[in-house]
Amino acid sequence: MELVKTQTRRFFPLIALIVLGVGFYCIPTQADSDKDKPKEKPPVKGALYKPVVDIEVIMHKVDDIYAEIEENLEKKRLRTIKKDAAFLAEMMNITQHFQKEKAWKDFSVKSRDILLKMHQAASKKDQATTAKLYKEVDAVCEGCHDKYDV
Repeated sequence: MELVKTQTRRFFPLIALIVLGVGFYCIPTQADSDKDKPKEKPPVKGALYKPVVDIEVIMHKVDDIYAEIEENLEKKRLRTIKKDAAFLAEMMNITQHFQKEKAWKDFSVKSRDILLKMHQAASKKDQATTAKLYKEVDAVCEGCHDKYDV
């Protein structure tokens, strides 16, 4: 038994060096991590988003959901309004790409931003602010519909 202890003590530094060497060998270096990185793609030329349907298709569904918000406000269904407002905000985010005219984009972005605020207000269960924002976005939507007849 004494012989085993002596040999273990004698070889311990060698074993420790081997373990450390293997450990350091396994640590990835900067060069290793660079070759694993995906190569950056060159910047995209042209539009990043291209509509696949006509604006009337989107606006038909937007109008349906929007009409439900008024009914849900009366019934104080803020949880439903929260989801609908977020969905409509994303739809407005998409509609900004349907025309290049600045006024079109401004209507889309403004309504998107108000709908995001409505989503936040409904998330906080703030009925009064949600109703106020509904009226704000309604005015923006009507202005856009009057100008563009969509």
